[in-house]
Amino acid sequence: MPRAVFENALAFLRRSGIPEARFLGGEPTEHPSFGEYVELALARGFAVTVFTGGWMAASALAGLRRIAPDRLTVVLNTADPGTDSPVLLEAQHAVCRALGACVELGLTFTTPAPHPDHLLAWIEEHGLRRRIRLGLAHPIWGGANRYLRPQAVRHLGAQLETFAAAAGRAGVELDLDCGFTPCMFSARFLEKHPDLARNVGTRCNPIVDILPEGDVIACYALSRAGRRPLTEQSTHGEIGARFEQDLARRLPTGAYRECAACEYRARGLCGGGCRARQALRLRPDSARLLAEESGTSA
Repeated sequence: MPRAVFENALAFLRRSGIPEARFLGGEPTEHPSFGEYVELALARGFAVTVFTGGWMAASALAGLRRIAPDRLTVVLNTADPGTDSPVLLEAQHAVCRALGACVELGLTFTTPAPHPDHLLAWIEEHGLRRRIRLGLAHPIWGGANRYLRPQAVRHLGAQLETFAAAAGRAGVELDLDCGFTPCMFSARFLEKHPDLARNVGTRCNPIVDILPEGDVIACYALSRAGRRPLTEQSTHGEIGARFEQDLARRLPTGAYRECAACEYRARGLCGGGCRARQALRLRPDSARLLAEESGTSA
Protein backbone atom coordinates (compact mmCIF):
# COMPACT_ATOMS: atom_id res chain seq x y z
CA MET A 1 0.00 0.00 0.00
CA PRO A 2 1.56 3.31 -1.07
CA ARG A 3 1.54 6.41 1.13
CA ALA A 4 -1.30 8.16 -0.76
CA VAL A 5 -3.62 5.17 -0.35
CA PHE A 6 -2.73 4.87 3.33
CA GLU A 7 -3.51 8.55 3.96
CA ASN A 8 -6.82 8.12 2.13
CA ALA A 9 -7.55 5.12 4.37
CA LEU A 10 -6.94 7.22 7.50
CA ALA A 11 -9.24 9.91 6.14
CA PHE A 12 -11.89 7.24 5.54
CA LEU A 13 -11.59 6.11 9.17
CA ARG A 14 -11.89 9.70 10.36
CA ARG A 15 -15.05 10.35 8.27
CA SER A 16 -16.52 7.09 9.54
CA GLY A 17 -15.90 7.87 13.23
CA ILE A 18 -13.62 4.85 13.66
CA PRO A 19 -10.91 5.55 16.30
CA GLU A 20 -8.62 2.62 15.44
CA ALA A 21 -6.31 1.84 12.50
CA ARG A 22 -5.84 -1.89 11.96
CA PHE A 23 -2.80 -3.21 10.10
CA LEU A 24 -3.36 -6.58 8.44
CA GLY A 25 -1.62 -8.72 5.85
CA GLY A 26 -0.02 -11.10 5.10
CA GLU A 27 2.50 -9.97 7.65
CA PRO A 28 2.06 -6.16 7.89
CA THR A 29 5.35 -5.60 9.71
CA GLU A 30 7.20 -6.61 6.51
CA HIS A 31 5.96 -3.51 4.69
CA PRO A 32 8.97 -1.21 4.12
CA SER A 33 6.98 1.77 5.46
CA PHE A 34 5.35 -0.07 8.37
CA GLY A 35 7.00 2.03 11.09
CA GLU A 36 6.27 5.27 9.26
CA TYR A 37 2.61 4.34 8.77
CA VAL A 38 2.17 3.37 12.42
CA GLU A 39 3.64 6.71 13.54
CA LEU A 40 1.40 8.56 11.09
CA ALA A 41 -1.72 6.82 12.43
CA LEU A 42 -0.73 7.62 16.01
CA ALA A 43 -0.01 11.25 15.11
CA ARG A 44 -3.52 11.54 13.61
CA GLY A 45 -4.99 10.40 16.94
CA PHE A 46 -5.78 6.76 16.11
CA ALA A 47 -5.10 3.78 18.30
CA VAL A 48 -3.24 1.06 16.39
CA THR A 49 -3.90 -2.67 16.16
CA VAL A 50 -1.40 -4.91 14.39
CA PHE A 51 -2.25 -8.48 13.35
CA THR A 52 0.91 -10.55 13.16
CA GLY A 53 2.09 -14.13 12.83
CA GLY A 54 5.19 -13.33 14.89
CA TRP A 55 7.82 -13.14 12.12
CA MET A 56 8.74 -9.60 13.07
CA ALA A 57 11.93 -7.76 12.12
CA ALA A 58 13.95 -6.23 14.97
CA SER A 59 13.29 -2.70 13.66
CA ALA A 60 9.51 -3.24 13.66
CA LEU A 61 9.60 -4.74 17.13
CA ALA A 62 11.71 -1.87 18.47
CA GLY A 63 9.28 0.68 17.04
CA LEU A 64 6.28 -1.00 18.62
CA ARG A 65 8.02 -1.19 22.01
CA ARG A 66 8.00 2.62 22.16
CA ILE A 67 4.19 2.81 22.01
CA ALA A 68 2.12 2.94 25.20
CA PRO A 69 -0.15 -0.09 25.81
CA ASP A 70 -3.28 2.10 25.74
CA ARG A 71 -2.49 3.09 22.12
CA LEU A 72 -1.37 -0.31 20.80
CA THR A 73 -2.77 -3.83 20.49
CA VAL A 74 -0.73 -6.57 18.84
CA VAL A 75 -2.93 -9.56 17.97
CA LEU A 76 -0.55 -12.51 17.75
CA ASN A 77 -2.00 -15.41 15.75
CA THR A 78 -0.40 -18.18 17.75
CA ALA A 79 1.28 -21.34 16.57
CA ASP A 80 0.52 -24.82 17.89
CA PRO A 81 3.37 -26.18 20.08
CA GLY A 82 2.45 -29.71 19.01
CA THR A 83 2.72 -29.20 15.25
CA ASP A 84 4.46 -25.95 14.37
CA SER A 85 8.15 -25.18 14.02
CA PRO A 86 10.16 -24.49 17.22
CA VAL A 87 11.71 -21.55 15.35
CA LEU A 88 8.27 -19.98 14.85
CA LEU A 89 7.34 -20.62 18.45
CA GLU A 90 10.51 -18.89 19.64
CA ALA A 91 9.81 -15.92 17.36
CA GLN A 92 6.35 -15.61 18.89
CA HIS A 93 7.71 -15.86 22.43
CA ALA A 94 10.16 -13.09 21.54
CA VAL A 95 7.26 -10.83 20.54
CA CYS A 96 5.50 -11.66 23.82
CA ARG A 97 8.60 -10.92 25.89
CA ALA A 98 9.18 -7.60 24.13
CA LEU A 99 5.61 -6.26 24.03
CA GLY A 100 4.02 -7.86 27.10
CA ALA A 101 0.73 -6.13 27.98
CA CYS A 102 0.26 -4.92 24.39
CA VAL A 103 -0.12 -8.48 23.12
CA GLU A 104 -3.51 -10.13 22.72
CA LEU A 105 -3.22 -13.78 21.75
CA GLY A 106 -5.28 -15.08 18.86
CA LEU A 107 -5.99 -18.56 17.57
CA THR A 108 -7.62 -19.56 14.30
CA PHE A 109 -9.12 -23.03 14.33
CA THR A 110 -8.25 -25.02 11.22
CA THR A 111 -9.06 -28.47 12.64
CA PRO A 112 -11.98 -29.80 14.73
CA ALA A 113 -9.62 -30.79 17.56
CA PRO A 114 -7.89 -27.59 18.74
CA HIS A 115 -5.57 -27.45 21.71
CA PRO A 116 -5.73 -23.85 23.00
CA ASP A 117 -4.81 -24.53 26.63
CA HIS A 118 -1.23 -23.33 26.10
CA LEU A 119 -2.55 -19.80 25.54
CA LEU A 120 -3.40 -19.43 29.21
CA ALA A 121 0.15 -20.42 30.14
CA TRP A 122 1.59 -17.88 27.69
CA ILE A 123 -0.50 -15.11 29.25
CA GLU A 124 0.85 -15.90 32.72
CA GLU A 125 4.43 -16.39 31.55
CA HIS A 126 4.70 -13.07 29.68
CA GLY A 127 2.13 -10.85 31.43
CA LEU A 128 0.01 -10.50 28.28
CA ARG A 129 -3.40 -8.91 27.90
CA ARG A 130 -6.00 -11.12 29.58
CA ARG A 131 -8.05 -11.60 26.46
CA ILE A 132 -7.91 -14.22 23.69
CA ARG A 133 -9.31 -13.71 20.21
CA LEU A 134 -10.66 -16.94 18.69
CA GLY A 135 -11.44 -17.32 15.01
CA LEU A 136 -12.49 -19.93 12.48
CA ALA A 137 -10.69 -20.76 9.24
CA HIS A 138 -13.33 -19.75 6.70
CA PRO A 139 -13.65 -20.76 3.05
CA ILE A 140 -12.68 -18.08 0.55
CA TRP A 141 -15.41 -17.30 -1.96
CA GLY A 142 -14.50 -19.08 -5.20
CA GLY A 143 -11.23 -20.40 -3.79
CA ALA A 144 -9.84 -23.71 -2.61
CA ASN A 145 -8.14 -22.80 0.66
CA ARG A 146 -7.95 -24.98 3.77
CA TYR A 147 -10.92 -24.26 6.01
CA LEU A 148 -12.89 -25.79 8.85
CA ARG A 149 -15.68 -27.94 7.42
CA PRO A 150 -19.31 -27.20 8.40
CA GLN A 151 -19.87 -30.18 10.70
CA ALA A 152 -16.49 -29.62 12.38
CA VAL A 153 -17.51 -26.03 13.13
CA ARG A 154 -20.65 -27.17 14.88
CA HIS A 155 -18.80 -29.81 16.94
CA LEU A 156 -16.28 -27.21 18.06
CA GLY A 157 -18.75 -25.61 20.46
CA ALA A 158 -18.49 -28.30 23.15
CA GLN A 159 -14.70 -28.03 23.20
CA LEU A 160 -14.89 -24.24 23.45
CA GLU A 161 -17.28 -24.47 26.39
CA THR A 162 -14.64 -26.46 28.29
CA PHE A 163 -11.93 -23.95 27.34
CA ALA A 164 -14.16 -21.01 28.28
CA ALA A 165 -14.53 -22.49 31.77
CA ALA A 166 -10.74 -22.75 32.15
CA ALA A 167 -10.27 -19.22 30.82
CA GLY A 168 -12.89 -17.89 33.24
CA ARG A 169 -11.12 -19.47 36.19
CA ALA A 170 -7.90 -17.76 35.03
CA GLY A 171 -9.61 -14.38 34.63
CA VAL A 172 -9.16 -14.39 30.85
CA GLU A 173 -11.86 -13.05 28.53
CA LEU A 174 -12.65 -14.78 25.23
CA ASP A 175 -13.47 -12.75 22.12
CA LEU A 176 -15.18 -14.86 19.45
CA ASP A 177 -14.61 -13.49 15.96
CA CYS A 178 -17.12 -13.71 13.10
CA GLY A 179 -18.65 -17.02 12.02
CA PHE A 180 -19.52 -18.47 15.42
CA THR A 181 -23.24 -19.17 15.90
CA PRO A 182 -25.45 -19.81 18.96
CA CYS A 183 -26.33 -23.31 17.74
CA MET A 184 -22.71 -24.34 18.34
CA PHE A 185 -23.24 -24.03 22.10
CA SER A 186 -25.54 -25.50 24.72
CA ALA A 187 -28.47 -23.44 26.01
CA ARG A 188 -27.01 -23.67 29.52
CA PHE A 189 -23.70 -22.19 28.35
CA LEU A 190 -25.43 -19.29 26.57
CA GLU A 191 -27.51 -18.56 29.68
CA LYS A 192 -24.34 -18.43 31.78
CA HIS A 193 -22.63 -16.07 29.30
CA PRO A 194 -25.32 -13.54 28.25
CA ASP A 195 -22.87 -11.09 26.66
CA LEU A 196 -21.52 -13.82 24.42
CA ALA A 197 -25.05 -15.00 23.61
CA ARG A 198 -26.03 -11.50 22.45
CA ASN A 199 -23.06 -11.14 20.11
CA VAL A 200 -21.92 -14.56 18.95
CA GLY A 201 -24.37 -14.86 16.05
CA THR A 202 -24.44 -11.26 14.87
CA ARG A 203 -20.80 -10.43 14.15
CA CYS A 204 -20.74 -11.57 10.53
CA ASN A 205 -21.24 -8.19 8.90
CA PRO A 206 -19.17 -6.43 6.22
CA ILE A 207 -15.95 -5.40 7.98
CA VAL A 208 -14.83 -3.30 5.02
CA ASP A 209 -11.14 -4.06 4.48
CA ILE A 210 -9.02 -1.71 2.39
CA LEU A 211 -6.77 -3.35 -0.20
CA PRO A 212 -3.27 -2.07 -1.09
CA GLU A 213 -4.51 -0.54 -4.35
CA GLY A 214 -7.25 1.38 -2.53
CA ASP A 215 -10.37 -0.66 -3.32
CA VAL A 216 -12.46 -2.07 -0.48
CA ILE A 217 -13.91 -5.54 0.11
CA ALA A 218 -16.49 -6.82 2.60
CA CYS A 219 -13.86 -9.03 4.28
CA TYR A 220 -10.97 -11.27 3.28
CA ALA A 221 -13.11 -14.42 2.93
CA LEU A 222 -15.37 -12.50 0.51
CA SER A 223 -12.52 -10.82 -1.38
CA ARG A 224 -13.56 -12.50 -4.64
CA ALA A 225 -17.24 -11.69 -4.21
CA GLY A 226 -16.81 -8.06 -5.25
CA ARG A 227 -15.01 -4.83 -4.49
CA ARG A 228 -15.75 -1.12 -4.51
CA PRO A 229 -13.56 1.94 -4.98
CA LEU A 230 -12.66 4.01 -1.93
CA THR A 231 -13.58 7.59 -2.81
CA GLU A 232 -12.97 10.82 -0.93
CA GLN A 233 -16.62 10.75 0.19
CA SER A 234 -16.89 7.07 1.18
CA THR A 235 -17.84 6.14 4.74
CA HIS A 236 -17.85 2.79 6.48
CA GLY A 237 -21.60 2.91 7.00
CA GLU A 238 -22.37 3.65 3.36
CA ILE A 239 -20.02 1.02 1.90
CA GLY A 240 -21.00 -1.58 4.49
CA ALA A 241 -24.69 -1.10 3.72
CA ARG A 242 -24.08 -1.62 0.00
CA PHE A 243 -22.12 -4.80 0.61
CA GLU A 244 -24.87 -5.98 2.98
CA GLN A 245 -27.58 -5.45 0.36
CA ASP A 246 -25.57 -7.19 -2.33
CA LEU A 247 -24.76 -10.21 -0.16
CA ALA A 248 -28.36 -10.56 1.06
CA ARG A 249 -29.52 -10.66 -2.56
CA ARG A 250 -26.96 -13.26 -3.66
CA LEU A 251 -26.75 -15.66 -0.74
CA PRO A 252 -29.08 -18.35 0.66
CA THR A 253 -30.56 -18.20 4.16
CA GLY A 254 -27.78 -19.16 6.54
CA ALA A 255 -24.71 -21.36 6.36
CA TYR A 256 -26.81 -24.48 7.05
CA ARG A 257 -30.17 -25.63 5.73
CA GLU A 258 -31.51 -25.65 9.29
CA CYS A 259 -30.99 -21.86 9.49
CA ALA A 260 -34.29 -21.19 7.71
CA ALA A 261 -36.24 -22.56 10.69
CA CYS A 262 -33.78 -21.59 13.45
CA GLU A 263 -35.20 -20.03 16.63
CA TYR A 264 -32.06 -17.97 17.22
CA ARG A 265 -32.36 -16.47 13.75
CA ALA A 266 -36.08 -15.76 14.21
CA ARG A 267 -35.29 -13.90 17.46
CA GLY A 268 -32.61 -11.80 15.78
CA LEU A 269 -29.79 -13.47 17.73
CA CYS A 270 -28.09 -14.91 14.64
CA GLY A 271 -27.66 -13.86 11.03
CA GLY A 272 -27.00 -17.36 9.76
CA GLY A 273 -23.24 -17.58 10.24
CA CYS A 274 -20.30 -16.71 8.00
CA ARG A 275 -21.32 -15.30 4.60
CA ALA A 276 -18.51 -17.18 2.90
CA ARG A 277 -19.91 -20.39 4.38
CA GLN A 278 -23.33 -19.46 3.06
CA ALA A 279 -21.71 -19.16 -0.37
CA LEU A 280 -20.67 -22.83 -0.17
CA ARG A 281 -24.32 -23.70 -0.66
CA LEU A 282 -24.24 -22.03 -4.07
CA ARG A 283 -21.91 -24.70 -5.48
CA PRO A 284 -23.56 -27.50 -7.47
CA ASP A 285 -22.17 -30.16 -5.14
CA SER A 286 -22.82 -28.27 -1.89
CA ALA A 287 -25.98 -30.19 -0.96
CA ARG A 288 -24.13 -33.51 -1.28
CA LEU A 289 -21.14 -32.27 0.75
CA LEU A 290 -23.30 -30.88 3.53
CA ALA A 291 -25.31 -34.09 3.66
CA GLU A 292 -22.17 -36.24 3.92
CA GLU A 293 -20.73 -34.11 6.70
CA SER A 294 -23.94 -33.89 8.73
CA GLY A 295 -24.96 -37.52 8.27
CA THR A 296 -28.28 -36.64 6.61
CA SER A 297 -29.63 -37.26 3.14
CA ALA A 298 -29.44 -34.55 0.50
